[in-house]
Amino acid sequence: MNRPVEVMEDVWVLHNPTSGHNMGILVNEKSAVIIDPAVDMVDLEVIDKGLSEQGRAVEAIIHTYESPPRVTVWRPDVPRISGEAFGARSPLPVSLSGWEVVPLSKQAPTRIALYNASNGVLYCGEVLADTAANEAIPSLEGGSRWYINALGFVKELDAKLLVPAQGSIATGKRSIRKRIEADHNYVYDVRRLVITSIMGDVSLERVLAVTADLHEDFPLLQKHLANIRAVWAELSLES
Repeated sequence: MNRPVEVMEDVWVLHNPTSGHNMGILVNEKSAVIIDPAVDMVDLEVIDKGLSEQGRAVEAIIHTYESPPRVTVWRPDVPRISGEAFGARSPLPVSLSGWEVVPLSKQAPTRIALYNASNGVLYCGEVLADTAANEAIPSLEGGSRWYINALGFVKELDAKLLVPAQGSIATGKRSIRKRIEADHNYVYDVRRLVITSIMGDVSLERVLAVTADLHEDFPLLQKHLANIRAVWAELSLES
């Protein structure tokens, strides 16, 4: 059974090794805030039981990216907080002090991060899984601009501990910088491929076929191909 781990005082993460998903739990004496609740009902019940035993009530559920199916473990009147409600960096509207909502991109209003400047913890949602370790690659479904902007926002925050929605936690500024650089390089590699192909009058179908042949053993190939399609559509509209 998966168990939450306290990564810093009153800051917990439950990692599901099968899905790679991270669920955050922030607590104070009486309340708790759930970040990106798990799809796995067993994980949700573990958290619910633990909080009940501690006498803590769930105050809010936060989605750092597009909201998944409604969580039924907690009462339906528990507030669900998502990015659409925030146009600028703002305090998190809960009783837990010190946490801010940081919109990651104007092009992707549903994607936010949660940051605590006092302890340097950043829940960064769908960005900065470990690309170098093939835990995930950037999701460019909405194009590349939002992701480039998101990396810029994260870099400015200068976090000390990074919790992505997917994959391993990054501890220390050096590790976080390496993730930012890896994602930045990936996004610009995809953009470069698309730009040179369009300028060379190479079709999208040809680019996808060659890429699939060259990277047939890449475990994230289908997502990579989807990213090429998305960036192709994005840059075609700009040209």
